[in-house]
Amino acid sequence: DCHCRPAPKQCQGPPMLWRTIDKMMEVVKSNPSVLPPNLPGLDAISEEISKARAALEKMGAKVVLGHGDFKPSNIIRHNLPENGEFTVTFIDFELGGPNYRAFDLMKVFRTALPMSERSMLHFYEAYAREVHRLSPDGAKESAEDLLAESRSFEPLTWLEAAVFFLTLPLFKPSETQRWQDLAEDRWRKFMETKQMLNA
Repeated sequence: DCHCRPAPKQCQGPPMLWRTIDKMMEVVKSNPSVLPPNLPGLDAISEEISKARAALEKMGAKVVLGHGDFKPSNIIRHNLPENGEFTVTFIDFELGGPNYRAFDLMKVFRTALPMSERSMLHFYEAYAREVHRLSPDGAKESAEDLLAESRSFEPLTWLEAAVFFLTLPLFKPSETQRWQDLAEDRWRKFMETKQMLNA
């Protein structure tokens, strides 16, 4: 229910997506030699980040108290054998704070494999019911609207991941080639999907 809660005062400020990308870019700029050969220079990457930020401001994307790293590996299902039910626990909240709702909603489904629109719609239907139940104003949204909103954030999930992998050679240099390959892959996926930001 964190998407229905206001961000605490100590967390106020720009969405965490931009805070995180800005901090990671500071790290990369401190050692530009970590850039893989198949990526553009720092100026071109910074320009793409600025364009993405401007596109989101124009879109007026909804900011909520977000998880920030809402991916399947940060969701734990606990089966309750005594009654056949289960509980769900979210972990890894260090990127939590004010963030774009659709960034969380897209990141949980973003994968290198084809995404299942049927699974996404099923999840968004359940999500919309819970938001309606928990929202003080009784907000109602359709699963289709949530899907469209989330899809527009797919490129940002790739962009954030590309910048993240650019930082890792400075912290885990023994695997530099791996991080550079991942950064190139995520950057390519960002470039392939960035038009979704303006759809």
